[in-house]
Amino acid sequence: QKLVIGSQTGVGWVVAATLETRVTDLDIENGTSGNIGLSNAQVLNVLRVAQTGNGTVTLGTSSAGITIASGAGTFGVTSTGNGQVTLNPKTTLDINNVITTTGGNVVVSGGTGAITSTSAGVITTTAATDTSTASGTVNLGTTGNISLAGAIVTTGAANSLGTGGAGGQVDLTATEGAITVAGITANGGASSGVTNIGGDAAAINVTTTTGTATAHDITLNGVLAAAGGTGSSAAGLSKTVTLTGTGAIVDGNTT
Repeated sequence: QKLVIGSQTGVGWVVAATLETRVTDLDIENGTSGNIGLSNAQVLNVLRVAQTGNGTVTLGTSSAGITIASGAGTFGVTSTGNGQVTLNPKTTLDINNVITTTGGNVVVSGGTGAITSTSAGVITTTAATDTSTASGTVNLGTTGNISLAGAIVTTGAANSLGTGGAGGQVDLTATEGAITVAGITANGGASSGVTNIGGDAAAINVTTTTGTATAHDITLNGVLAAAGGTGSSAAGLSKTVTLTGTGAIVDGNTT
């Protein structure tokens, strides 16, 4: 079954209620205002969730996982505002298309399976240009593995009128699992005004934990960057990249 929803003032959030469904494919477009909240009773294939404005997006499953689908007729999860996007799969999350906000946080939690992405599964939370607003944070956590071929970009917004926007912090945590990541960029935004300062970067934390004797590696297949943004009078502050693993820290780059 495919569920297509076109709304103007939200989906499933009247008096904080969540729309409960049992569908296979999901296509939602919400305009003007309001939040989107949906809980599906089986595996959920997301063709599109398009949020206009600053409302939140919350998608969950009470059984099975969530897939952000790719291919013809798919558009990922996008928000034109700074509302948070939360994905709560019961098991796995497969990110095969973009997750994009304009300064909103992205949170994945509650899953007991792997979080994976293809190279097309890019997560971007950069805020609007010329606002000095901080970009959204990204927090991905699961009890399984995290394996990301898609980049994470939380770079601060550029600002030609004042201080560059701050980057958004990135936290990846795998309990009883390994982590493999492509590029992560949490740099501060550039400032191009006459006497302006670049935005501060944000921290990047990649952590594997274990309650057993099994060691879990962290493999880096791209650059992790947390540098201050450039500015005409001064650069922003750089921040720390912290890798905490119960196994090895592996450089998977081939060049």
